[in-house]
Amino acid sequence: MRRFLAMLVAAMLVSCGGEPADITESPTAFLGVVAASVPPASAPRVEASPDGVTTWLAWAEGDNTQQTLAAARVNSVGVVDRMTVVPMAAGVIRDLQITMIGTTPVLTWRHFGAANDVTVNAASFRGLDWQMEIAALASAQGADVKPVTLPSGRVSLAWTRLDGVGNFELVAARRGLDGSWSTPAVIRHGAAGMVVLRSAQSSDGAGGLMAIWSEAPGAGAAPPETLLSSQYDETLGAWGAAVVVDPGQHYDQAAVSSPADAQWVAAWLSGGPPASTALLSKRFTAGAWSAATTRVDLGQDAVLAEMALTSRNHHVHIGWIGRPVGAASGSVRAAAFDATAGAWSAPLLIGATAPGVPVGLRLSVEQAGTAAAVWSVAQGGGGPFLNKTDAAGAWQAALQLDPQTAGVGPDVSLFSPSDVVTTWYRPAAGGAADVVVRRLR
Repeated sequence: MRRFLAMLVAAMLVSCGGEPADITESPTAFLGVVAASVPPASAPRVEASPDGVTTWLAWAEGDNTQQTLAAARVNSVGVVDRMTVVPMAAGVIRDLQITMIGTTPVLTWRHFGAANDVTVNAASFRGLDWQMEIAALASAQGADVKPVTLPSGRVSLAWTRLDGVGNFELVAARRGLDGSWSTPAVIRHGAAGMVVLRSAQSSDGAGGLMAIWSEAPGAGAAPPETLLSSQYDETLGAWGAAVVVDPGQHYDQAAVSSPADAQWVAAWLSGGPPASTALLSKRFTAGAWSAATTRVDLGQDAVLAEMALTSRNHHVHIGWIGRPVGAASGSVRAAAFDATAGAWSAPLLIGATAPGVPVGLRLSVEQAGTAAAVWSVAQGGGGPFLNKTDAAGAWQAALQLDPQTAGVGPDVSLFSPSDVVTTWYRPAAGGAADVVVRRLR
């Protein structure tokens, strides 16, 4: 029966234009190619649908002058249905994300056209096709434009745009359940010459929303930078005044998550540029940010290259990549936030490479608190790798997702604690790449 199911899935994939899947852990686990020999432009994204069946993927194809936005729907046995979201157009796509609203996938991204032609965009798959929902003016300022899902099923998206005289504005719009977007509301209007370096949002379980951002007196300016925050007031329907989270440092990859209703934790890499040397955090509780700064890492790594902070249902996890100075090796570590104790757990080593430096860390967590991390390897062989927590919350041994061919740009999502789906690029002939999907159960 197992062999018959594997042959059946392979035949179905061939009939729909994909490559045969390699059935691995169970008759309904698979490793297959979603799109073969595409020109890689940015890392693919993956999300597991709450239906427990459908995997959604999206990626950009093209070079640095023109790109198309593609997507795919993959069923529980690996059958691929590939789609075009946006046909080939001038410019590049950045900050691509997938957000599941029930079983409806919503894509958000920034499109960089000419120097002053930047838009933030959203599209959703409803009925039988992708439908564009918003294309709003944006700017190149600010990084990591990511949507936040609210308990109501609505989505908040924040980005940076320029006002009439060239000063930045950090704004946010909300997506309604019908797919319509609100008029962008201004969170922060920057003074002349100020630039936004990072921005992020997080929602708690009660519908509260917190935005954070770092700003500096000019592009490329050395500290002092300032990390600020604003809360959305549901009663007033407006964003509150900016509050200083922390002043005077460099706030690389700053992010925020919620460990409890009306509580948040902010985290950032500090010590650079040119190199970050510490992972720091502050907690927001009782209506204020803590005065003290907590160090999340314990100095095990001389240089910290990447950080990923994520949460769901009050389960907050953080991961980071560290390496020795000048060495082609590195480590991936993780910690979890305990809302009751108000503290981070001790860092755990969840992956290491030598030779090779871990890169492209992505972190996901599902409703029950199971966390999964993926990363690839630069300056060495192997990868991408996956690690996840077990039923007791302990990280396991890292798994190489494709032992045959090294891949890059991985992403991960969880259907359940024991059902994980991943995607990445792997090299193909002629300088092209394959978009790969793997589901493990």
